[in-house]
Amino acid sequence: MLTKAIQTTLAFVEKINQSDIEGVIALLSPDTTYVDLAGNMERGKEQLADYWRGYLKAHPNYQIYIHRIFTIKNEVVLVGRTTGSHLKLPDEIEFQEQGLIWLVDSSDGLIESWRLYQDTVENELTLDLEEAEEVYAPAWFAAAIAKHLDLLPQGSRTDDVRNVRKFYSRLYRNAPPETMLAIAESLFFDQGYRFVPYELIHYHPGSIAALTPEKVEALGEDIHDWASADTFSQFISGPAWKMGVIDDAFIENWLHSDDFWYRRIAVVSTIYLDGDPERMLRYAQVLVDDKEDMIVKAVSWVLRRAIKYDRAGVERFLVKNKQHLAARIKREVRNKLETGLKNP
Repeated sequence: MLTKAIQTTLAFVEKINQSDIEGVIALLSPDTTYVDLAGNMERGKEQLADYWRGYLKAHPNYQIYIHRIFTIKNEVVLVGRTTGSHLKLPDEIEFQEQGLIWLVDSSDGLIESWRLYQDTVENELTLDLEEAEEVYAPAWFAAAIAKHLDLLPQGSRTDDVRNVRKFYSRLYRNAPPETMLAIAESLFFDQGYRFVPYELIHYHPGSIAALTPEKVEALGEDIHDWASADTFSQFISGPAWKMGVIDDAFIENWLHSDDFWYRRIAVVSTIYLDGDPERMLRYAQVLVDDKEDMIVKAVSWVLRRAIKYDRAGVERFLVKNKQHLAARIKREVRNKLETGLKNP
């Protein structure tokens, strides 16, 4: 539950982001103060009303993105980035290079003071953020992550996207699992991203265990491409199955789905049980007659991976199903058995 001070601060930021000039002014106290990065101060609601009216009219695209929140006694500290400011920098440059800290004091739902600092190690030490209480606002943080991803250059590689994920995994490493799950869910459901929220959950200790069958199913909604199916299997459904969050019956519903993407998810998820050849072969067996290309490739992949755990079992599987298996499966799995390579 966010405190009244944090709610007031975030409401103020929301009005700024909406370029709602009258909404911003309504949240200023009579004796409000503003201190800029150079230490220049302005005081009084009338003077600050003129300031915000002029600033937001001149910079209607100004946005504040918050990725950390702290409380120090009665004050709120926001850490984040901006775009569309008076700096007139390209958004990607401003967001990446112009980190800010806002120290905010409020009373009775009004902003008493609003002070800016550069986001530097020195200022974090000055404000003693290491000792401050950290507070999490998942929807706000998800919006900041989404903007970070939106600003990646066209044609960015998977590693570039993953580096963004790693940054936020480190940033929220001390967050409770339920909090990281909430951030990831907001990034998925509200912001429309898939790969990064899957990885945020997977790599945060305890977050897979914090899932429920309903949440797993929801995170797997609307999968219609190869990359989404396999990343979901790798980072969500397979690990959740391994940890007992979902059971065999849950996976088997997908195994018999009319949608081949979910049949693929079901069989590929067996790979991420990390050493369960019995289920790998049993689920592959269900799909031996499935000629959908994505299923043929998935069964081949599962069988090739199963060799690591039960070579003899895979060989028996090939003999038993030689009249049913697609030629591609027989060729690739036999190659793997004989040479160690899919395509020698």
